[in-house]
Amino acid sequence: MTPDPSSPSLALPAPAGVIAPAARAKPDMRLLGFLALGHMVIDINQGSFPVILPFLKDAGKVRAQQISLAKMNNVQVALDGARMARDILGAAGIVDEHPIIRHMLNLETVNTYEGTHDIHTLIVGRDVTGLDAFGAG
Repeated sequence: MTPDPSSPSLALPAPAGVIAPAARAKPDMRLLGFLALGHMVIDINQGSFPVILPFLKDAGKVRAQQISLAKMNNVQVALDGARMARDILGAAGIVDEHPIIRHMLNLETVNTYEGTHDIHTLIVGRDVTGLDAFGAG
């Protein structure tokens, strides 16, 4: 059954203060692309970074983007390990009896509050593409 265009709409009016869907800002697809590129670069370099980065640093040839890549990866790997340890302990993994939940929440704070994951991903995406996802250029 197709709706009759002459019949009144069944849609309810939006409550006061709610932005209509058409007026909402659309997500910046460029930003999403940067996030995807950052993840791809990490996946490609994950095995070699712990070996190569110290030598680059000692030679004075390390770049800020490489440090961002390492920081983002290290926090993510540590967070995945803490989540796995919590899962192994079951219900005991979320109580104070074991330090796992405290460690995991500390890592979540680094990842979320400090913006480690997203900011470093955008830095890597800018380095890969030459385009600034922050909108400055």
